[in-house]
Amino acid sequence: MTDQSVTIQPDTFLNLPAAAGKPAVRAVAPPDLLTPTDVDRYLARVIAKNETAIEHLRHAPVGLLSRLIDRAIDLGVFGVVESRLHDAGIVLPPLLRDRLQRERQRTEIQNRHRLTHALQLVERLDAAEIPYVLLKGAALIACGAADLNARPMTDVDVLIRAQDAEKVDQIINELGGRAGADLVQADFYPRFHYEREYLTGTPPVKIDLHVRAFRPTLFAMRTPVDAFLQNCETVKLLGQRVRIPSATTMLIHLAVHAACHGGRHLRWLHDVYHWLTFKQQCIDAQNVARLASSWRLTAPLHLALTNVGDVFDAQTLVRPYLDALSLLLDPLASLTLAQASRALERPAYDAWINAMGVPSWHGKWQYLAAVGLPSESHLREHYRGNHVGWRWIAHAMRLGKRVIPRRANDAA
Repeated sequence: MTDQSVTIQPDTFLNLPAAAGKPAVRAVAPPDLLTPTDVDRYLARVIAKNETAIEHLRHAPVGLLSRLIDRAIDLGVFGVVESRLHDAGIVLPPLLRDRLQRERQRTEIQNRHRLTHALQLVERLDAAEIPYVLLKGAALIACGAADLNARPMTDVDVLIRAQDAEKVDQIINELGGRAGADLVQADFYPRFHYEREYLTGTPPVKIDLHVRAFRPTLFAMRTPVDAFLQNCETVKLLGQRVRIPSATTMLIHLAVHAACHGGRHLRWLHDVYHWLTFKQQCIDAQNVARLASSWRLTAPLHLALTNVGDVFDAQTLVRPYLDALSLLLDPLASLTLAQASRALERPAYDAWINAMGVPSWHGKWQYLAAVGLPSESHLREHYRGNHVGWRWIAHAMRLGKRVIPRRANDAA
């Protein structure tokens, strides 16, 4: 369908008069002409308490409200959108209210189940005196920045030191968990790869065990894990004490994470925006800039904060941080950011970019060798035949699983 989104004045949308002195806002066409980008930008305005955007919804047709609520649920921001509408005195139709209530109940049940199993691991880590911090959704819920029933999670992210990976693997096995699919080589994690997936509990809970803060090797290798583990805060989660990053390192992590997802995804940008508003009085912009510079993360941090200011119309909020950052020429960081959200579309280029992020030339070649010549256990996940030439078939199937989805996406 052709993109029918338009930029219009408030007084031409839903026959509402423009508020005196209010600037033009990004509005949307009727429901049958909406694009995901239009919906996302409109949701961002609602989240940012844009008066005109919220006033539009007071008189909006049910179809438009339904489309917005559906998208808010897909993006995991339904809780804050519902809160904004409630604060404005907007009463949703019973069908949408019931849907939001069911979504809250489902989210709380799933989050409680995931966090309960993750806390078993945390308890064992504390007992073994293994440093760790929770990241992203679990950390936001733990410190009260997000509600248990309004911030969906698909997994629980735990950051540890690479030298503790084997010990933690043993602990998870003792808890009845199991590692996910084998990586390309036995030592690819924790040597190069930033995380390993574990499944535990019934229904299975996915715990992503990180030994580095970010997926792209350039940013992963640049960021000292000890900076997260040493500058942490202790809070309570479901009655149990847990560790989360400090306000400053949390901001850097959420922002770089958002940048690595393309820098325009509303779900991740909202995490950054919400953290900035939640901890605005606790974060020093100069300290953020100093850490980002020392870790050479200025480029992704600048990208994420710029987009937060644009999407949420929050330039005043992000301006102190952008002014403090010194944006230096960093070509490899630019290439990494351009590729980070397209890893599945361009796997060969992604491998090359990640190899370039490894500090030494010897390490770069070893990374490429591991990706190009994976272990037998990894090949067995693609082909289980046992005959002469099975490895060639496994390599072909491995390549096909990457190329076919890319061509399908291009065709779409």
